[in-house]
Amino acid sequence: MQSALEWLKSHSTKANLEGMSRYAIPSDNALGVAMRDIKALGQRLGRNQELAAALWKTGVYEARMLASFVEIPQRSLPRR
Repeated sequence: MQSALEWLKSHSTKANLEGMSRYAIPSDNALGVAMRDIKALGQRLGRNQELAAALWKTGVYEARMLASFVEIPQRSLPRR
């Protein structure tokens, strides 16, 4: 999970973070990673329910989006 978060941080940009406000995405707990990059990482990682749960628990917007790409369908993630 740590390497996935590091990857997300390394692909974040200030422009993406500022642009999130156009879509009413709160940026207080976001990094500023483009959706195409999140999807690409999700495809590289493949399905992994444990990783999805750990990413979800971080509360980081992009980590939660990534969790939606790596979770196993029909299995739920822990919600708050």
